Amino acid sequence: MTPLSDLFNTPSEIEFEGKAYKLRKPTQFEESRFTTWLEDRARADAARATGPDGFAERYMAVVNKNIACLTYAWGGAAAVEALLTPAGMTKMLQIIIAADDPEFTEDVAARMADRKLRESAAKILGAAQSDPKGVRQLLTFLGLPPDFLSTTSS
Repeated sequence: MTPLSDLFNTPSEIEFEGKAYKLRKPTQFEESRFTTWLEDRARADAARATGPDGFAERYMAVVNKNIACLTYAWGGAAAVEALLTPAGMTKMLQIIIAADDPEFTEDVAARMADRKLRESAAKILGAAQSDPKGVRQLLTFLGLPPDFLSTTSS
């Protein structure tokens, strides 16, 4: 199984639903497509905003400022955080794999991302049983509380 963190860093092949797909580091063009996707999502979110008079306009102004400041640029915090979400992983898988396999759809990418996330969660839960201290350190590194996987919080 390819580790979740290596999906976009190391050229590899992943078998999914009986077909082999090539994963690799995104090209600059693909990175820019992901950035544009993030910017479009932010704009759409601002366009849907509701609130007191002028709220939506202020929200859109903040989004536009963030775009101008490259907040959503590849390699930045927003892009890294987005890649850790099912939607972000799905979009990046779709962008990369569809470049080589035009029949690869966002629906297939979503199922693939879901499987990879579930496999990773299973590994973490398995490690929690064999090495609880190591998992607590990993959870802290990921920005989660060390007792995130316990049944009771401390």
